[in-house]
Amino acid sequence: MTTAEQSKAVTVGKISAAALESENGDTGVVLLAASSQVTNSNGARQDPRAWRMSVTMTRDGGKLKMSNVEFVP
Repeated sequence: MTTAEQSKAVTVGKISAAALESENGDTGVVLLAASSQVTNSNGARQDPRAWRMSVTMTRDGGKLKMSNVEFVP
């Protein structure tokens, strides 16, 4: 069992902004500004971390699929 499993770590993520960078038919590239915060069963809490990402989204049979997740500096 990993340390994360033993501590019952929980990560909560929030998207604060999203923008469509490009699209072509059923595929688009989305830019995201997000944050995540980790807590565990002992009440320990990490400071929120900010992330900026570029994500390719593709519509496939009525579902959206995410690929090519890249972190943006």
